[in-house]
Amino acid sequence: MEKAGITISKRPYQINLKVNIRLSLFEIGYEWLVEDYNCNGMLQTNMITPVFNADDDLGTQTFKLIGYGYGSCTYRMAYAYRADFKSFDDTSAAWQVIEFPINFEQSMTDEKQEAEAERAETERIADEKRRSDEEAERIADEAAEKARLEEEARRAEEARRAEEMRLEEARIAEEKRLAEAEEARIEEEKRLAEVHIAEQERLADEARRAEEAHISEQKRLADEARRAEEAHIAEQERLDDEARRVEEARIAEEKRQVDEARRVEEERLTE
Repeated sequence: MEKAGITISKRPYQINLKVNIRLSLFEIGYEWLVEDYNCNGMLQTNMITPVFNADDDLGTQTFKLIGYGYGSCTYRMAYAYRADFKSFDDTSAAWQVIEFPINFEQSMTDEKQEAEAERAETERIADEKRRSDEEAERIADEAAEKARLEEEARRAEEARRAEEMRLEEARIAEEKRLAEAEEARIEEEKRLAEVHIAEQERLADEARRAEEAHISEQKRLADEARRAEEAHIAEQERLDDEARRVEEARIAEEKRQVDEARRVEEERLTE
C-alpha cells in the first residue's frame, strides 16, 4: 500500500483505514498522528475511538478518509508519543511511520449526482455530529450521574463514619461508666468487708472477754467448791476424830467397867 497507494474513484469517495494499536502504549500516551495538509481541500480525516480485544493487548483504530475533490496527495501517519513527536520532518521519535499516496479520480460527472453526494455527505456529517453530540451528552449525563452517586456515596460514608464514631464514643462512655460503677462496687465491698472484719473482731473480742469472765467465774466457783469440799473434809475428819475419841472413850469406859466388874468379882470370890 505504501508504494501503490490508495485510489478512490467511487462515491461517496471515502475509505476506512484500520491500523493496529497496543493498549499498554495507548494508556501511557502513544497514538497515531496524521499529516494530511498535502491533501488539503481534497481529504478529511475522521479518527474513531480505538477498540481493544478483551483477551490480549492488541486493538484496532479506524481512520475514515473522506474525499471532496480530485487529484493526488501524500498521506502520512506516525505512531508516537505526542509530547515527544515534533513534526513529520523529524520522525526519529516515532514508533512507526506510514506514508502512501492517495488518488481521487472522478468517474461520474453528473452534477446532480455530485450535489446529491454532497447533500448525502453533509447529512451524514450532520448525523455523525448529532450522534457525537448525543454521545457527548450521554457521557456528560453519565459523568454527572456518576458524580452524584459518588457524592451520595461520600455523604453516606461520612454519615456512616460519623455514626460509627458516635457509637464508639457511646461505647467508650458506657465502658467508662461501667468501670467507674465496678470500681465503686469494689470500694463498697471493701468498705463492707472492713466493717464486717471490724464487727467480727469486736464480737470475737467480746466473746473472748466473756469466755475469760466465764473461765474466771468457773475458776472462782471451782475454788469455792474446792474450799467448801476441803472444809467439808476437814469437818468430816473432825467429826470422825471426835467420833473416834468418843468411841475410844466408850471402849475405854466399857473396859474400865469390865475391869471394875472383874475386880469386884475377884474380890467377892476372895472373900
